[in-house]
Parts: sequence; C-alpha cells; structure tokens
Amino acid sequence: MLLFAAYVVPNARILTRILERFCSVSGEKVSVAKSRVFFSPPTPAPHPQLVFIALQFQQRPNLAPVFW
Repeated sequence: MLLFAAYVVPNARILTRILERFCSVSGEKVSVAKSRVFFSPPTPAPHPQLVFIALQFQQRPNLAPVFW
C-alpha cells in the first residue's frame, strides 16, 4: 500500500487513523518493521522526526535513492 501526504504532523495522525481503520476492516496488520516513510530532499529538518514520532515508526536510512 502506498499513501501520500504533506509532511505535517496532523497528516501523520490522520494516516495513523487510516491505517488503524484499514487494519480493523481487513483483518490485516501493518508491519512496522517493513514500513518506510520517505521525504523529499527539501523537507525541513525537524519535520521528519516529528512525523516518525506521530506514526510511531522508527527512522531508518533509505535503502536507495529515490528519483522523481
């Protein structure tokens, strides 16, 4: 599943609710260990950390460069 949103904390909370609802309806679970969050290069420094905290995901280095 791919989800896209602006990098603000309220959107991270909305994404959390979407994922919770998806899990309750589908019976599936989100694998935090397999989940990734990517930010575009111009994203200001504090925003990624705040989003990771809101989503309760661990920050990991990107596995490969992303080309848009």
